Amino acid sequence: MQRKATLTDEDEMIFLRQRVCELEQMERRLQRRNDEMDALYQTTLAMMHRLDMSDVFQAILTRSGQLSHARDGYVCLVDSNRQVITFVEGVGLFTRFIGVQMKKNEGLTGRVWQAEEPIIIDDYDTWFGNAQQFVESGIKAIVGVPLIRDAQVIGVLGLANPQSGRTFDQETIRLLEQFAPLAAITLENARLYTAMQQQLEERTRTQEVIAAQAETLRKLSSPLIPISDHVMIMPLIGTIDEQRAGQIMETLLIGVQQRRAAVVILDTTGIEVIDTQIANVLLQAAQAARLLGARVVLSGVQPRIAQTLVELGIDLSQIVTHRTLQASIAYASAGHVPSQRPLVV
Repeated sequence: MQRKATLTDEDEMIFLRQRVCELEQMERRLQRRNDEMDALYQTTLAMMHRLDMSDVFQAILTRSGQLSHARDGYVCLVDSNRQVITFVEGVGLFTRFIGVQMKKNEGLTGRVWQAEEPIIIDDYDTWFGNAQQFVESGIKAIVGVPLIRDAQVIGVLGLANPQSGRTFDQETIRLLEQFAPLAAITLENARLYTAMQQQLEERTRTQEVIAAQAETLRKLSSPLIPISDHVMIMPLIGTIDEQRAGQIMETLLIGVQQRRAAVVILDTTGIEVIDTQIANVLLQAAQAARLLGARVVLSGVQPRIAQTLVELGIDLSQIVTHRTLQASIAYASAGHVPSQRPLVV
């Protein structure tokens, strides 16, 4: 009886030890799970506000390397035509492969793209599906994880261990599968941001071109042309609105001041219709020029324009008018002094 009681105690001790081991293992698994969730949370905080593509690539490789304890990795993106997948960023062994392109189902990356699920290789050099350019590059164990957005593979994340015999376990794969959607969202946000920035830059360049063209047209539509040391001509062409009227006035006064012009000929041959606004512009230009010591001569006055000016009651007593530009030039060159009344030649 004494011996039987002793065996029972030993059995209980064995059972208790096993139970303690199970509880310790469970505690370690829970702790690892908590560490994984904390790592994913910290990763989310670190990546969610990154918008520069280069920063995003580096963040993905750094964070996935920390989660998987792998120092070598790469990011590939599927081209817009979905014909090839390109190595866009790499660390460690993969820095020299940036720019390499692969087709679907080619090598590990192409097979991950095709399968749309992770693939683990324990020894890349001896794997039947290896791509020749990566053989004997130092890659041993390697895992490829698809980056999926809107039910479509947009890229592949690859991580490698160069040490022989070191592989990726299922816990690591599960963690990378949880990380991959976050990486895909970050990549897509950065891509959209980059595209938006490019559109804004293109729009800005377009606006600058339009502004430059408008300035050129403004100068061409109202040029101030010197024909002698003290005589200048400004041909007026097309429609004159409020904005252009201001430009005409500014160009005229600046030109008179800079070249110290004595006579400015405003040629209206290119104006088909004249109204109160245009007439007032001509009058104001003449008055402003007189304040700077220059005389204004109006040329190209056609009969219909003369009739309109009379009907509008515009006072042109301070302006000499001529029917043709040649007559205006001859008048200015002769050095005539205008009378107080309009003179039509």
